[in-house]
Amino acid sequence: MSDTSRLLADNVQAFLARHPGAACDETFMEAVRESGFALAMAPEELGGLQCSLAEAATVARVWGYQAAPLPIVELLLSGFAARIKPDLVLTTTFMPRGGGERLAAWFPGVERCVDLSGAGSTIAPVGERSASTTLATEPLVAVTQDAMAGSFRLAGDDLLPRGALLTAARMLGAMERVLELTVEHVTLRQQFGRPIARFQLVQAMAADAASEVAASRAVIGDALAVVDHGETADLLWRAAKIQAARAATLVSAHAHQMFGAIGFTEEHELHRFTTSLLAWRNVWGSTASIEKELGGLACTIGGDGLWGAIAGN
Repeated sequence: MSDTSRLLADNVQAFLARHPGAACDETFMEAVRESGFALAMAPEELGGLQCSLAEAATVARVWGYQAAPLPIVELLLSGFAARIKPDLVLTTTFMPRGGGERLAAWFPGVERCVDLSGAGSTIAPVGERSASTTLATEPLVAVTQDAMAGSFRLAGDDLLPRGALLTAARMLGAMERVLELTVEHVTLRQQFGRPIARFQLVQAMAADAASEVAASRAVIGDALAVVDHGETADLLWRAAKIQAARAATLVSAHAHQMFGAIGFTEEHELHRFTTSLLAWRNVWGSTASIEKELGGLACTIGGDGLWGAIAGN
């Protein structure tokens, strides 16, 4: 982790500590804007920090670890999109919905949405706030097909890989917190006169969860480094998102098994992380679609070139 990443992590942690239990509202959004995190990836001439993707991922990771409100990935990418089109400050992503309507992640002040369903990215104005939320309880805004008439396309951007990697980093932060909560619980909780962490099955589940988190941390870090160096990372960013989704499934399931019924209660914080993790598996590219794309890339490269592509040779 670079010095800038450490500084960002410390500042974000301190900021969120000053706003415990904050809601996704205008007050919190104003505080976020004043902090500068929303423009972490924006160029300096637009008042941004011009952070690298790896540095911005530190913000997303801490955000996930703290289960903070607001769609931080979209906020960070709004700054990156501003490099492509300077007057585009606020962006978000579409999620399809039945009846010809699309839903997008919402935060106070959002004006436009980024549609990644086609080649490149299409920008469209947003409509009214939706009454529904994501599984992660994040607010949504409705964008109808009528709004698409006023859309325009961005050319030459790389929003999808960056969105997927920032989402994976956010998932990593949440998984790290789930792992901490679980280890603390099994260490303190006793059955038959001893901590349940002494039971072999509990130890095996904890080890599996820790292994998946470690694997996610490694592949996400590699993918971020490659993208920041301007190299092609078609295999790596997809592998990172897939691994984060796989880890999220196993970590969430094992955590709830070790916690038992208490982990599902409204009073305990575990479910806030695990529910969000399960939702984020299909944000910025569904697991199934990315796995299909990764398989297609592997077939295209062929057996002789696959290992070289994986190893970066």
